[in-house]
Amino acid sequence: MWFSSKKGFYRYDGYEMINYKNDPLDPNSLPTDALETIASDKQGNIWLGTLGAGLLKFDPILHQYTQYRHSNTDTNSLGADWISNVLIDRNGIIWIGTGNGLDRFDPQTGRFIHYRSNEGDPRSLSSNSVFSIYEDRKGVLWIGTGSIYGPDKNDPSVGGLNRMDDITGKFTRYVHNPNDPNSLINNKVRAIYESRDGRFWVGTSGDGLHTMDRSTGKFQRHTFDPQNPQKLSRPPLGEDPFAMITFITEDKTGGIWIGTTDNGLSYYNPRSREMTRFARGGESDFSFNQRDAWAAFSSNDGVLWISSFMGSLHRLNPLKLKVPISFINGLNEATAFYEDDDNSFWVASSEGGVYQYGPDNSLLRRIQNDPANRKSISNDTVFAIRPDSYGNIWMGTLGGGVEQYVKGKNEFLHHKNDPRNVKSLSNDRVVYIYEDRKKNMWFGTFRGLNLWNREENTFRRYIFYPEDTSIFGSNVVSSIINDRNDKYWVSAFARGGVMSLNPGDGRFKIYLKGLSMSCLYEDAAGRVWTGGVEGLFFYDTRNDRFTRFLDPLGINPMLDIKSIIEDDDNNLWINTSASLIKINKERNEVSTYDNHFGLKYEMTYGLSYKTKSGSLCFPADAGYYRFSPRDFNKESMPPKIIISNFRLSNKEIFPNENGPLKTSLTDADRIILKYDQNVFSFDFAAIDFIDPQANKHLFMLENYDQSWNIAGFERKAIYFNVPPGDYIFRVRAISAYGKMAERSIKIEIVPAWWSRWWFRIAVLFATIAIIYLLIRWRLQVKYKLQMERAGREKELSLLKHRTSQLEMHALRAQMNPHFLFNSLNSINRFIIQNNSDQASAYLTKFSRLMRLILQNSQNELIPLDNELEALKLYLELEAVRFDHHFTYTIKIDEQLDTTALKVPPLIIQPYAENAIWHGLMHKEEKGHLLIELIGEGDYLVCKIVDDGIGRRKAAELKSKSVSSHKSMGMKITADRITSMKQKKSARNNIQITDLVHPDGTPAGTSVEIKISTHYD
Repeated sequence: MWFSSKKGFYRYDGYEMINYKNDPLDPNSLPTDALETIASDKQGNIWLGTLGAGLLKFDPILHQYTQYRHSNTDTNSLGADWISNVLIDRNGIIWIGTGNGLDRFDPQTGRFIHYRSNEGDPRSLSSNSVFSIYEDRKGVLWIGTGSIYGPDKNDPSVGGLNRMDDITGKFTRYVHNPNDPNSLINNKVRAIYESRDGRFWVGTSGDGLHTMDRSTGKFQRHTFDPQNPQKLSRPPLGEDPFAMITFITEDKTGGIWIGTTDNGLSYYNPRSREMTRFARGGESDFSFNQRDAWAAFSSNDGVLWISSFMGSLHRLNPLKLKVPISFINGLNEATAFYEDDDNSFWVASSEGGVYQYGPDNSLLRRIQNDPANRKSISNDTVFAIRPDSYGNIWMGTLGGGVEQYVKGKNEFLHHKNDPRNVKSLSNDRVVYIYEDRKKNMWFGTFRGLNLWNREENTFRRYIFYPEDTSIFGSNVVSSIINDRNDKYWVSAFARGGVMSLNPGDGRFKIYLKGLSMSCLYEDAAGRVWTGGVEGLFFYDTRNDRFTRFLDPLGINPMLDIKSIIEDDDNNLWINTSASLIKINKERNEVSTYDNHFGLKYEMTYGLSYKTKSGSLCFPADAGYYRFSPRDFNKESMPPKIIISNFRLSNKEIFPNENGPLKTSLTDADRIILKYDQNVFSFDFAAIDFIDPQANKHLFMLENYDQSWNIAGFERKAIYFNVPPGDYIFRVRAISAYGKMAERSIKIEIVPAWWSRWWFRIAVLFATIAIIYLLIRWRLQVKYKLQMERAGREKELSLLKHRTSQLEMHALRAQMNPHFLFNSLNSINRFIIQNNSDQASAYLTKFSRLMRLILQNSQNELIPLDNELEALKLYLELEAVRFDHHFTYTIKIDEQLDTTALKVPPLIIQPYAENAIWHGLMHKEEKGHLLIELIGEGDYLVCKIVDDGIGRRKAAELKSKSVSSHKSMGMKITADRITSMKQKKSARNNIQITDLVHPDGTPAGTSVEIKISTHYD
């Protein structure tokens, strides 16, 4: 809301008022504080009419002013610097009323077009003193002229109402004619308004309230009648004969409000056709007690704002719902309710008996104890009242047992506790009465539950905690229901919990033991609810337990539940001591109504009730509240959420094409931040003027916050060190009526360049390349050392040299660039697919394999365990890389000690690689590789068997391949075994066998390596 005044202008968001004033030391501040009128355009600019400083445009985003002044040398400038009215029509054209005529301003061209009075032209304005401008629903412009403050204030002929023809720019004049009672009563026109029923209102000086027939141009005068002051009229004129009607407006209920300069405020109710006057010393105690009502405005939520000429501002909500309190005999506390078939309404009280009211709310009678009449009610403290299917009305008293009222006989039958009779009522304090689906009557007392036997007039007792004998203990039964599944539920105070009861055998199961439950209720969907001191719960049939119901937004703690009831729209209503809580039909929204809705009297324990008309009744300590639940939804609108400020490191950010905020916060849907702009905050508010103090605000940063945060008094969200990523800042607001609105802005925090995926991949490749170069460097160093030892051991130099070469070639064969490149490609593929887990696992195994190769290559012999570990890693990597096109099995003879047995490094892998690349990978279906290690005397036999395409088919495919790569792994390994045979005089050998199926087709290849054993 924006307000203009003689002391600058104000911005109000429902929580704080911000004043914009002139500062002589600041050339960028408001040029003048003397403001007369205010308007806003579709772009959000605020237009201000001043008294002497021209027209001002204020940009609320940039806090910048643009001033338009009158110039005697420029005919296209503003007509005058004294402005009385500014109106922006449906086409965005700005109309300015001045003391020198009417101006039309087009912001696109920046030019002013003038419309002035011309004595020789009856189609011109009737006066240059333009006092009001109004656009009706058809887009017709109406101009009210004639001021009571200018030089012509005492000349009644100056002024009049003007209707503009938007095509010709000419005017039709409507002025006072002494000989025409259907003309204006006065030419000083200030107030013009079209009400929703189509009536056109015109207010002038004097006793000048009119309605106009625009088709005929005739006016109906509504003058004040002292004999009938309640009829439609302005207030009676006072001492000032020039007092005028300043405004006419309509609220959302259809009521007409009329303001005057000297006679206060009036309200006309079109339904009752009666006036109400509000003025100092008037007939109403409404807070508006000023003599002068200067301006009025109705905000979108229906709140009416009225200002006085002297500067006071008043807020009136015609739609404000106040839950009415019905008093009982002073301030007597209600406890239970019943609506009879004759529409009379029975109210039980804690001290005064029972009151019976007629349909017109008149008291028909009061039922009290009469000591002289033994058939009267035995006790005036009545806590329960319930009819049965046989025409009886049952009343539970606090000390007098249960009373059976026989309507036809107008007498009470008493049912009380008899200490000598176990079939009598178990206790005389009766707080709950219930008739089940079988028409049985149940009574909850301070000492358990009682089932009445109608034929025998006896009671069966159900005592759930026999060991508890205290008066206010766990046996105080607060409620009982027989649900649609024919299951009986009983609740109890004083930590008694809830029981499911089998009436036949008296067996029961306790739920929520240790909690104090005050009520039970089965809703329209068949769900059983219970509430009490510790909160609200519902029965979970699948898990056979009661589950706590929580406010989905975490605003209402849902404690101290007194009663539960459902309205005609299946909303659930519960009451606490200080509030009413509504849970919607879907049970996913919670609305709270407290003292803001007139609930100033404490609500007490008692039985809530729904009348035949759908009204709900709740007991209170001064009577009871009764209301229609649907009244809470009438005309109420969700609040409008405004995100007013965005700050980076506590510095306010304004829109800038080169900054993080490209447009205003009103239009922004995304904010892009750098990685080091991760400390930011938002200011926000819910614009709802009905009851702004009752608005609730929540916020969350999606993908960062785990749940909604409840905003504090400052309505600010602050975030620190938010990591790079995509987020959504969300604000929710809930009005006093439970209407919810949400606003969101996407937040993108761009990561630093060194944390981007492409940089990580580059680092990974560089790391692998360095490892590869280190391996090569290590091999070269080892080769040089071997060459130096060759000179000292000439006899073995050739053999060692040959062995070293073969080991180096074997290592290179195992770590050939193709394997490295293909492995890196696999890692890269997982990263691009955003499969970080598989990429990490693959890279871990790859690095372990590289480490093992480096370690094993340093020794002539290594434990068989180490060789098998490297072999398994290699097979796992190849299986993953080829999408598990083959499976493999490694069998080890149980007689072999793999930790003590030594073998040459890299002895099996080349054959496994050959089987995979040349045998299995060309096979259409999934293949299998078997590696078997067997001990035969002093030898270790290694068998590598594949079910691939065979050597002949592989050779044919290789001859057709364009690749020039020639695998040397198997030849190098064979040479190493031959070298070992010469060195150790052993019978090491290699045997390769082509496997065939019975039909002669290739069945794979078998390689058998026999090497002599070496043990530590």
